[in-house]
Amino acid sequence: MKNVDFIITTMDRYDLLRLLLESIFEFYPDAKVTIADQSKIIKSKFYGSYSIFDLRVIPLPYDCGVSFARNYLVKNTKLKYKLLLEDDFLFTEDTKVEKLLSLMDVADIAGGAVYRNGVRLPFEFYFKKEKETIYQMPDGNEWEYYNGINHKKTGCVLNFALFNSIVFNDISWYNKLKVIEHQHFFFRCKNKIVFTNEVKIIDNKKRNSDEYKKLRCREYFWKIALDDLGAKKLRYLNGQTVEIDGDKIIRYRK
Repeated sequence: MKNVDFIITTMDRYDLLRLLLESIFEFYPDAKVTIADQSKIIKSKFYGSYSIFDLRVIPLPYDCGVSFARNYLVKNTKLKYKLLLEDDFLFTEDTKVEKLLSLMDVADIAGGAVYRNGVRLPFEFYFKKEKETIYQMPDGNEWEYYNGINHKKTGCVLNFALFNSIVFNDISWYNKLKVIEHQHFFFRCKNKIVFTNEVKIIDNKKRNSDEYKKLRCREYFWKIALDDLGAKKLRYLNGQTVEIDGDKIIRYRK
């Protein structure tokens, strides 16, 4: 993985981060890992236990937001490819980063499959905007092979993905969005994106503290995101709709 920066954002979830780091270094002991930590108290002793590995920690202000943290990581890592990770992921023998790297020949972003409790979390689609509504649109599910790797073209993937650094010449995460940043990024992204189900990672979500849940579930960031895109609604493939109604965020299925 000489050309890949493994980049991780984290905040006050050292128990999950430890499991992720142990899984990374089990399968990729030479991985170059950079962590942007926006925890209330940065635990230097925790990171000291990984001193034999190529691990760098960037302390950031508390609750600076995932967008700010990711942008900071991108600007402060130098390798050509960035492997985007969340702190509650777990690598397994099926987390074949080499396959994502191979797909960089045909794409700028290559996403892998994220599983929770044995079930894959699908999040591949294109976007279409009509007036003030943004729609998720089916990607066609048309599979192709490259170097023996099954993949399909799409317009959005989850936060387990390999990025060519050229992506960030034209786009970054919106710093005003501490959360609700994901679809805002991919709606604006014009790069070539593919998804493969041959590279898998585990979503190891567990019970979070009340404070963390409160920060993670700040719905008012929907208004900031949709306002910036000139929209009032976002409709998911399953018909669920998020709509701005004044200062309120309402959800319904249609």
